[in-house]
Amino acid sequence: MSVKYIPVQWNNNKYLYDLVMLAGVALFLYVFLYSAPGILSHERPINAQVHNARAFGACAFVMLTVILCIGPLARLDTRFLPLLYNRRHFGVMTVFVALTHAFYVINWYFAFSMSDKYEALLFANTSYGQLRGFPFETFGIFALIVLIILAATSHDFWMKFLTPPVWKRIHYLIYPAYLSVVAHVSFGILQDQQNHVSTAIFLAGATAVGGLHLMAALTELQRGRAASADRAQWIDICDLSDMREGFAKIRLLPEGDRVAVFLHEGKLSAISNACAHQNGPLGEGRIIDCLVTCPWHGFQYDVRTGRSPAPFTEKVPTYTLRLSGSTVQVDPRANPPGTPVEPVPVPGAGMKHGGAGSMNDPDKPFFVGYLPAPRALRAFLLTICVIFVSGLAGLGLALGVAQDDPGEGAFRFDYGRQTVTGVVELTPYPLLRVTQGSEHVAVGRTLMLAGQGKTGVDARAAPLEGQLATASGVILNRGDLEMMQLRGGQNGLAAAEGTVPQMLTEPLGRWRLAGEICDGKCLAGAMRPGRGIAHKACANLCLLGDIPPVFVTTQPVEGHRFLLITGPGGTKLPAEAYHRVAQFVTVEGDVERRGDLLVLAIDPATLERAD
Repeated sequence: MSVKYIPVQWNNNKYLYDLVMLAGVALFLYVFLYSAPGILSHERPINAQVHNARAFGACAFVMLTVILCIGPLARLDTRFLPLLYNRRHFGVMTVFVALTHAFYVINWYFAFSMSDKYEALLFANTSYGQLRGFPFETFGIFALIVLIILAATSHDFWMKFLTPPVWKRIHYLIYPAYLSVVAHVSFGILQDQQNHVSTAIFLAGATAVGGLHLMAALTELQRGRAASADRAQWIDICDLSDMREGFAKIRLLPEGDRVAVFLHEGKLSAISNACAHQNGPLGEGRIIDCLVTCPWHGFQYDVRTGRSPAPFTEKVPTYTLRLSGSTVQVDPRANPPGTPVEPVPVPGAGMKHGGAGSMNDPDKPFFVGYLPAPRALRAFLLTICVIFVSGLAGLGLALGVAQDDPGEGAFRFDYGRQTVTGVVELTPYPLLRVTQGSEHVAVGRTLMLAGQGKTGVDARAAPLEGQLATASGVILNRGDLEMMQLRGGQNGLAAAEGTVPQMLTEPLGRWRLAGEICDGKCLAGAMRPGRGIAHKACANLCLLGDIPPVFVTTQPVEGHRFLLITGPGGTKLPAEAYHRVAQFVTVEGDVERRGDLLVLAIDPATLERAD
């Protein structure tokens, strides 16, 4: 213990704990980020920013799952108690990993638009009235805020300032935070995954947390159930034959508190089971040098008075005991913290040197954070460390390999800047029907046009509508879908000399199609993957910025899977359609051919989610 809030508890155990933790996290991230893509061998891998975001997000979920499993494991098997020591370091590291995940997401999915990225985070997806497409970002924001609060208040100063009960209640927010993370993942990436390895790992982790907490609660309830109460309201603890020198029996009292009854030097004493430091389980501790020693951080109390030895000032409540025959009984009414209570002598009892209460007892090892680990625990802890590090590496590999192939979309920087000439069309979105091609753009192609980032080129194309123009930029393509991101300045799109050829359109009738509404730029290759629920907010920002929208149909029309989608009569896509972006939907509309590009003018009343 320390009488000042300074880092006096750094020791070899703490360094080792942190080293193992960092090794596991580093291996998870390394395998996910570098080994897995090599195994996948995609010709067009996932964008680095997306892959990084997924790696850190998956790591944060796994770390949070492990943290929440430590508590119930320690309650079920006391050999796990050493893992509770320094668990707050694990939590703080989780916050940094989660913040890195958020950094990649915000600076990729929500950047490059006309809006501030933090504002966009709140308004880009507002489809709160539906399950598929629900703004899963909200759950992530809540969980991250809670984790930051818990990390910021993790120092002992805040426990002392807020008092342990208040501090504990605040840190119970970890459970709603975890539920929010579960919802964040469930409503987000899992709805897009075709490979179910990620889903299985996620469900296994969430089930482990819930299952272990349920098992621990049931076991603790069974252990702590009071046997009976007589007319004087005394609570039966156990029979004298069940008591062991230097150890405690823990019981749950009617008011919900727990009492720890110790046998020490042939006498019985009872104190609160909750340590004044962090509510650690005093009843799971041992008596060392006549003082009950908390197994979490080594805080000590005189079992007869509930007081810490000078100069420390911590106190815990004491309880009054009595013997009824051979039955140990406790008065459930706690005495004020630090109240001395005369121990109850046990006839014929005595302490055996080196017995069960000894720190050197090989059968019952006891761990305190600032002391060397007992020899009997070392093999177990080493095994846990190996399982932890190798398990994180294995999970990183499995989750990395499980990432779905993002498809054929590509940002063709390898083509270099392309310069073509064609007729500019403005309605419903800027298009260029190519009349003079380049090395990689053939005559007759119809290019959708976009600007830098999540912006369209309506203002630049409007003065040139129906005229010949020279366009210069980078090509994006996915199958028969092509888009040009125009270079900045006047050289990106400028008037050209020549005769404007007649541009014909061909109606192809009315169709009822099933598929997904996407933004044309990310779909074509600006982002991989550029579709799915996880991409919904980004797609909405692109469409709000006048990037041409594309309908990806499961029923090819005249051999085309990608159709430029518009509102009725060739108007821009109506706002009500944005709530259906990135979902599997059905819609009816009229299809016409413009060059080699098909345009679908939908009837918004027919747009509905497909079963």
